[in-house]
Amino acid sequence: MLRFIFYLVLSWLIFYLIRSLFTGSGSAARKNREAEGALDDEMLNCPECATFFPSRIAITKRAGGGRHSFCSVACAEKFAERGGPPGADDG
Repeated sequence: MLRFIFYLVLSWLIFYLIRSLFTGSGSAARKNREAEGALDDEMLNCPECATFFPSRIAITKRAGGGRHSFCSVACAEKFAERGGPPGADDG
């Protein structure tokens, strides 16, 4: 009977070790899910400088007849001063 219990405990330990090798620790898996969520952030195009930037850092302003998202306050100000995208006043 003791031999059976010993093998049962040994089997459980081996299973637990193999499972932890393939799945990683719980906190590491949680960090991976959070990092993947950060990668899902939408990329926007700044109408002033044509730079792509993540939507979480967007500066949204009403300018040039609509709402636009900018990569920085400086781009938003330049856009508002001009009244539209670069080259809009050419013509």
